[in-house]
Amino acid sequence: MQLTTASQIDGRGSNGRGWKYRSAIYGALGTVEIEDQIEAIRQVIKKYPFLDARRLSVFGWSYGGFAAALMAERAPEAFFKCAISVAPVANFQYYGNASYFSS
Repeated sequence: MQLTTASQIDGRGSNGRGWKYRSAIYGALGTVEIEDQIEAIRQVIKKYPFLDARRLSVFGWSYGGFAAALMAERAPEAFFKCAISVAPVANFQYYGNASYFSS
């Protein structure tokens, strides 16, 4: 029998914690929120040693797909066994609110 666990991490830039928390990614998408995700996963593995760190995967859709691809790229070699990036943002010119981007 194989056990599966899942987690959802609300790092800097996510909604629901006020402007100071959310504004950390203003003009800097793909930076601190990616670092937060990777660090949170490290902490989860440390806290729950029954998790198999050799079998980690990451999944994301739309902006999450963009984030999943960046996490796979920026994490230490072989950190993720699998990265699934569904419909990632490939051109920010066509994505959401342009106020998030630096000129």
